[in-house]
Formats: sequence, structure tokens, C-alpha cells
Amino acid sequence: MTIRARLLHNPVAGTMPSRRFVQRAERVLRRLGWEIEVSSTSSQEEVAQIAWQSAKERFDVFVVAGGDGTIGQAASGLAGSNTALAVLPSGTANVWAQELRLPRLGWLNWFALESAANQLAHGQYMRMDLGSCNEHAFLLWAGVGLDAEVVRRLEPLRKGERKFAFASYFATAVWRALDWRGVDMRVTTNRETVQGHFLLAVASNIHAYGGGLFRLAPEARVDDGQMDLWLFEGHSFPETLQRAWDLYTGRHVTDSHVRRLRFQTLRLEADGLAGVQIDGEPRGGTFPIEMSVRPLALKVLVPRGLPTRLFVQEKGEAVSA
Repeated sequence: MTIRARLLHNPVAGTMPSRRFVQRAERVLRRLGWEIEVSSTSSQEEVAQIAWQSAKERFDVFVVAGGDGTIGQAASGLAGSNTALAVLPSGTANVWAQELRLPRLGWLNWFALESAANQLAHGQYMRMDLGSCNEHAFLLWAGVGLDAEVVRRLEPLRKGERKFAFASYFATAVWRALDWRGVDMRVTTNRETVQGHFLLAVASNIHAYGGGLFRLAPEARVDDGQMDLWLFEGHSFPETLQRAWDLYTGRHVTDSHVRRLRFQTLRLEADGLAGVQIDGEPRGGTFPIEMSVRPLALKVLVPRGLPTRLFVQEKGEAVSA
């Protein structure tokens, strides 16, 4: 059976020009029998619209050549459809690709997208959960607090700055943390209610966080109908540094100043405006913030040999071309 796919390229994603590398990956898929239509946009709103239209036109696969923000927007457009999301990792961090162990395009890995295309063409279809944060879909995370402030101050990075993205993220995080004192929050999930003063509240659908530097949610599964909300307590810069170090070393899992709440639905209440990041992109808003899990709402195309402890389901439907 021939695979009909639309390939969407975000030309401004990533740390290096990617057009020719995406074209080479496209040729790999064509040689393997795929029929491909190509689109290009740097507008996040257009990504969701093109994805939605692709699902309406019943494409088998919607392939995104871009970063996590672009992938998240595509996921929102594909939600509830039978069109599978696939990724050619040409963005800056590509944490979703890291979770899938797909090779990522970089100055030392020029053949990454061709390799990723070959793995996907011989991969399998799976179903995974999506999150919803104030009616905005998210694939990976939704965060309130310090990380949302950092993302807001970083975006948009100019193309020339993206090669220093990690350094920029680290410097901005430290600078913002100097005067960040956290927020009084009340969180009500479908199971419990928690109140406290928190530096950060982040819902995670996957293991990794912070550009893949941290392993935030080691027990997360993307197809179990639940997500983790992590709450980091603190009032001061020294406490922020301690929480960051604990997160880096993995000690946050047992830290008494860090709470993990499993949820299907939650309501987060606080005073003032709500800075929110969704899949690493800044979003404005006001409290209260409502989050929920949409079980198995997204079909994804992933490599065979799934990473351990990412999916509950062990095998999916094989791709045939």
C-alpha cells in the first residue's frame, strides 16, 4: 500500500539551514514508495491549520521537519484524526525525537534526517495521549512559573542565536531566577487538592524536560491516559538553585519540596496573570488554568524497537509501502 504524506518544513527552526537536508530525506521516502506533497511555513498558527487540512484530506502521515514547538502545533491540528504525526528532527532541541531515539540534524550529523526518514518508513503506528491547557493542545509539556518566564524572554530567538540556544536558556534562567519568588497556587486534580508557594508547576507527558537536559518524569507513559504535574516549592534564589540541582541529578523524585500529582483533569488557581509555556512556546493567559488529558487522541509514526518505558503498549501497526 502506498503511503500518502504531506511534509511540512519550518525553514526557521533549528541552528542551521535545513532545506537541502529535508529535501534529501524527502527523496529517501520517495524511493521507498511514498507519495509526498511538500509545504513550508514558519507560522505556528499555519502549522496547525495545515495539519488539520491534511487530516481532513485523509493523508496517511503528516511529516514535520522542525522543532518541538512546530510538532506541538501539528499535533493539535491532527488530534482525533487517523493521520499520523511523524518528525524529521531539524529543530533546536527536538526533545520528542530524543524520546524516540531518532537522530537529530546538527553540524556534526548531516545525514540525520535521511536516517530518520528511513527509520520512520520502516516504523510503526502507535496511539498516544495529548494534553489540553486552557483549550490549547500540548504534546510534551505545559508549564506555569519560572520556565514560562524564561521561555517568554527567550522567544523569538534569531536564527544566528540558536546555535547558542542552551547557553541562552541557561543564562536567562539564572538571570530570571535572581528575582523570581514563586507564586501561591492551589491545585485541584480529579484525585486531590494541594496548596503551596511554588517556583514552578509543569505538566509532563514524557520523561525529558528542559531541552532534554533533565529527566523530569521517569515514570511517565504517553499512552496511559494520565499525566504528571510536578510542583517545585520555594521562595528564593538559593532554593531555585537547589531545586534545579535536584532535578539535574534526579533527586527531585524523592525531594520533600517537590510534589508529583497524577491527573486526568486539574484546575490551577492563583492571583494575577498566568505566564504559560506549551511545548516550549510562550502563551499568555489568566488564572484559573484548566488542564486535562485526551487519551490516545494522537496517532504517531515511530521507529520500531520502542524506547523502554515510554509506551505501555509494546507494539503498534507496522507501516507498509
